[in-house]
Amino acid sequence: MSTSPTFFETTTTTARFPQVSPIARVAIGGMAVIALTYVYIIFTFDVPRGLLALPAVMTAAGALIATGKRWAAIPAALLLVVNVVIETPLIVNWHLHDVETTNAVISNVVLLPAAGLVTAAAVIAYTVQSYRGCSLELGRLGRAGIVVVVGAVLGGSLIALLPHYGATSRVSIAAVESLEPSVVMGESLFRDEEMRVAVGETVQWRVLNADAIGHTFDIDALGIHMTLGGGESGLVMFVADRAGSFEFNCRVPGHEDMKGTLVVQ
Repeated sequence: MSTSPTFFETTTTTARFPQVSPIARVAIGGMAVIALTYVYIIFTFDVPRGLLALPAVMTAAGALIATGKRWAAIPAALLLVVNVVIETPLIVNWHLHDVETTNAVISNVVLLPAAGLVTAAAVIAYTVQSYRGCSLELGRLGRAGIVVVVGAVLGGSLIALLPHYGATSRVSIAAVESLEPSVVMGESLFRDEEMRVAVGETVQWRVLNADAIGHTFDIDALGIHMTLGGGESGLVMFVADRAGSFEFNCRVPGHEDMKGTLVVQ
């Protein structure tokens, strides 16, 4: 008699299952991956260092699972909920909108959701085996699911590494770099916090990111959005077709102080 494939296969046992079961190891490893990814994000994107408390607590929650306590996975589950609350607005409002730096896509859009999915499944399984006195092992669907997740991480990372073609893709890089920089970003600030142009002028600016970390250059009112990695520069061209004062800024989280004003008169 054949049985349908399941995500986990259950084996009852009268003996106390090992303190660190295979499912527990998956949960611990997943928490470690999420914690390390957050550390990378915090230091790469100049996020407030106070957020280092999150990966520290995640590491502690992963270590707690190794104690074998029945309730040990509950703190990890709560932290995974916090992870979803933090990541969902970033993915929807930032990464999938107009910020396309490779390291941001790989870490926030690909790696964290994938690690969170696998870890959540492991945490739930560990809790079930703890309270039901059984040992859970990966079934056919479980093994297939891991293959799919690993494939998604690798595929998503490769896609993120592909060149992004935009408005400047037909402009010679050498030609752009021969221009004097008009907008310079350095030490997470704009060199000039006020720029002035005339009404009706065709503006041609070379935007230079002199920092080692990524920044964006955005003028929402004029529909201008540019993403630059560390040390990169790009060309912005637009017609200043109406008078007024328009804010330009960097939309990377933690860079709220990077802003200035474009005055068209």
